[in-house]
Order: sequence, then C-alpha cells, then structure tokens
Amino acid sequence: MKATVSRNRFFKSLLFRVGVMTLLSFLVVMMIGIIISFLRVRMEEREAVYDQAEQYAVTLGSIGDDDMQEYFWNYLEEHSDEVRILSPEDREDSEKLQHWRNEHQRMVDAMSIKGEEVCDISDMSESDIRLLAESIYNSISGLAELYVTKSKTQGIVIYRYTGDSRAFVFYSSRPDENNRYHLGEIIPFDLKEHPAVSRILKTDEPVMEVERFRDADDGREHIYVPYPVMANGRVQCIVAMDYIMSNSYAELSDKVLRIIGHTLIYVMLADVILLILINFLVIRPLGIMQRGIRNYMKDKNSEDVTKELVKTNGMEDELGTLSRDITDLVHEIDRYLEEISAYASEKAKIEAQLDIATKIQAEALPRIFPAFPDRKEFDVYAYMRPTLAVGGDFYDFFLIDEDHLGLVIADVSGKGVPAALLMMVSKTMIESAACLKGDFTHPKDIFRFVNRSLETRNELCMFVTAWMGVLTISTGELVCSNAGHESPAIMRAGDGEGGFTLIQSRHSLPLAVYPDTSFSGESFVLNKGDVIFEYTDGVTEAVAPDGEMFGEVRLEAALNECADKEPREIINHVRERIREFIGENDQYDDITMLCLKYMGK
Repeated sequence: MKATVSRNRFFKSLLFRVGVMTLLSFLVVMMIGIIISFLRVRMEEREAVYDQAEQYAVTLGSIGDDDMQEYFWNYLEEHSDEVRILSPEDREDSEKLQHWRNEHQRMVDAMSIKGEEVCDISDMSESDIRLLAESIYNSISGLAELYVTKSKTQGIVIYRYTGDSRAFVFYSSRPDENNRYHLGEIIPFDLKEHPAVSRILKTDEPVMEVERFRDADDGREHIYVPYPVMANGRVQCIVAMDYIMSNSYAELSDKVLRIIGHTLIYVMLADVILLILINFLVIRPLGIMQRGIRNYMKDKNSEDVTKELVKTNGMEDELGTLSRDITDLVHEIDRYLEEISAYASEKAKIEAQLDIATKIQAEALPRIFPAFPDRKEFDVYAYMRPTLAVGGDFYDFFLIDEDHLGLVIADVSGKGVPAALLMMVSKTMIESAACLKGDFTHPKDIFRFVNRSLETRNELCMFVTAWMGVLTISTGELVCSNAGHESPAIMRAGDGEGGFTLIQSRHSLPLAVYPDTSFSGESFVLNKGDVIFEYTDGVTEAVAPDGEMFGEVRLEAALNECADKEPREIINHVRERIREFIGENDQYDDITMLCLKYMGK
C-alpha cells in the first residue's frame, strides 16, 4: 500500500512533470529538425537531378559548333533508319566493338582533324557523314548509359517536339527494355501535361523547373526534369531525366530512422541528467521550503521555520530570494498575530464596556409596562431598537405632577457612543427642566433652556431633533413643541372614521444648533379613546432590498390596520410591518416609537 502511494506521489510530483515536459520538448524539437532535414534533402536531391540534366545537356551541346549541332540533330531525324546503333549487347561484344572503333578511326582520318580546325561537313562524303553521325550518336548513348549507371537517374530520353502533340525520339535509356523508345520512334506528347517543356519551347531558354507524376505501372512518384540542347539560339532537342523519388525517400527514411534512434538515446541521457540537476537545484530546495511552511502552519513556531530555511536562504538565485522572502513573511505573520491578539483582547474589553453601556442606556429609559398601573386615565407604551450596541434615539415619559404627564421622543445626529452620550445628557436635562418648579412649564420653554445648555458644550457640532408634549391629565389638553422632529400621528376615536392621520405641526430648529433659537408651541385636546403616535426617522427611512423606503404612506397604512388596538399592540404591529418590508436587509438607523392612548377621567 505504501509503495502504491509513493508511486502515485511520484507521478504527481513536480519532478515527474518537468521530466515529461522536457522529454516532450526534446522530441518536438527533434521532429521539427527531422522534418526540416527531410524537406531540405528532398530539395537538394531535386536540385541535383536538375544539375545532372543540365550537365548532360551542356555536354551534348559542346560537341562541335552550333552549325554541326543543328546539322547532326536534323540528320538523325531524317536518316534515323540508316544510322547503325551500338546496343548494350554490342558494347559487350569485343569483336563488334573493335570493328566500330576501326570505322570511327577511319572517319577521323578522313576528316583530317588538325588542332581545333575541323573540315567542312559539305566537303564530306555521305558515308563519312553517316559514320560521323553514328560516332556522335553512339558517344551520346554511351555517355547516357554512364549517367544512368552512376547516378540515381531512372532513365534518359532525348527527343524533339515536332508539333501536333507528337515527339521524335532520338534516344531512350530505361531499365526495362519493354519501356524503351528507339531512334526514330514517334510518340504522343501533350504539351498541356508538360508545362515546363512548353515554357522551354516558347522562350528557347532553359527553365529551372521539374514535373512530378506517379507512374501508373509501378505506382511510385517520379520527377521529370527537362533541359534543352541549344544551337543557333534554337532548341534542337530536349534531354529529359526520369528520377524516382521513392528511392530517395527510402534512403532518407533509413537516415531518419538512424537519426531518431541515436537522438532518442541522447535525449533520454540528457533528460536524466537534467532531471538530476533540477532535483538537486530546484526540487530539494522547494521541498525544504514546503516542510518549513507546513511546520509553521501546524505549530506556528517561527523559530523552527527559520532553522529549516537557513539551508536555502544562502542560495544566490531566485529560490534563495523566495526562501528569504518566506522567512520575512513568517516574521511578519508573527507580528500580525501579536497585533491581532492584542486587538482581540482590546476588542473584548470594548465589547464588554459596550455591553455595560447598552445595559445602562436601556436602564435609563422607562421599560417596565404598564408604566403607571394605578393611573386609568391613559396608557403609554414605547419601543427602541438601536442600530449599534448603543444608539442616539431615546424616548421618555414621566409625571411632572399629579395632573401633568411629560412625553419626549428624540433623535441625536450620528450613531454609536458619541450619540449615546449626547442622548443621555439631553434626556436628563429635558426631564430635569420639566420637573423644576418655575417658568419651565411649556415644552418650548424647556427646549429653549436645554438648547442653550447643549450648544455651549457642543464641540462635535452634533444636534438633537426632539418632540415634547405635556398632557394635562384632567382635561386632555396636550401642549407640545417640535424641534425639527417628525410630526406625530393622531387617531380621533369620535370622528366616525377611527383612523390615524399625520398632524402637520410647526417645526423649529433642532436642539444644539443655534444658541438663541426660538421654539414654537401648539396645543390640542385629546378626547376619550384618542391615540397619539410619535416616532423617529428610522421608521420611515427603513430600506427594502430594492432600495425603496418604508415612508409615511406605509406607516399610516400600518397604523390604520390596528387603530382600535392598545398602544403595545399598535407598536408591535408597526414593528412587524417594518420587518417584513426590509426583509434580509440590515437595519439602517435606530428605530424608536412612542404611543399614548387617552381614556380621560
């Protein structure tokens, strides 16, 4: 089992993947090299065949001057049946070969060749001309057979295009006797199938071009290389060499196989050596770093990591730089962990203090209901839910004397601890001012006193929106003042409709904005069964997932759904409608509500 796991790890390791990629890279480069070599050898062999055809044609064209060349080829075409040809068998017969040499020597003696001067053909007899043509022709055929024997040429054909898609054959040398043409033979020759020959005849110049075809008999690919023999600026005949590419491919395949075999051995050796070097120079250092990181993740002990990475920190390459960076990173993580630990400890202390502050703030607000169980003239209920641990909203209700009930709801700008502190100060000052005996009996006078006191100590430039009402319990008269706060909603029990409507009250500036602010006041009478509802902007500005706010219209609708209920039920119903409206959204602002129902004497 352990051996299997070890093998699986090896095949998934970086070293194995690097080895495979290196081997594949070598093989790809080798194959590209082989393909390029194959194409180059193929091109070189085509050029070699063309050079052979050119060399042979130039050799033919160098026999005599241009007039003799032209006369010779014309003579062969006209007297082809009279020319005696030495066959390969005749060349092997010593008696026939000696007889031909004697005849040739007699012709040479008759021509009286001296130096470079040659007698005029017109001065020669018919027999000497024939003998000369035979001599030249047999020399040409012997040279052609020599070319075929010593080169890779499959055969040589010398012909003249006579028009009408026909050609006159002067000479043909092929391995197969049945496929040979003979002197004077007329063969079909379509220039459309031989574009290189067509261009030679049109331009009377050599064209470095080859023609490729596949033989119908042997199925092998051939290259047909035509080259002209020129005299007096005209093409006298075409020398065509037939070259079998398959022979070259077979030789090239043998070479390629040998190259592949040797290269594979060299590639494997090079790959093994390279893998050993990579393992020593790369894999082992990476393994050391990996062990160090794993140990650190397990134990969080930077000293052990530092000791482990000392082995690679001294390397003067990218891996050494990486090792040193890992060491520095480990030390940075230790420092961050210490800071996080200290922060967590400090955060725990702050959270504990905020928990205490939350409890203190909650204790500062009246939260035992019913608040006045022995008073049957009214019923009051309130609710506050801060966004953070402590909030800036607050509500309050208190008896100023036996016949007067104070009602307060306020919203301090901002959130968190600063707002909570200002909220506590504001609440205490409002209640204290209301309960003092003297001139502070009207809410607007209480706001004027509190505003001046808050403004003188307002270094953070915060402010407080507030609504306060003082209910005369015996008569139902409610005197109130609004310092930039939301207007209350009232439900008149005796108007026949029994629904809530928002009161368009007169607003003044919020508290702590300007020291000499003048606050306005108003009053109205509550009848038996009337209900007044006040709230902070956290109610109407609650946001749904689509970004829409709860708003006054939805608030009024929610109130009218429970207009005949008690204050506790009314506030709980509005809370439920807000919760349904905002869904999964977080609470954006503190939510505070205050509700009073007046029953009278």
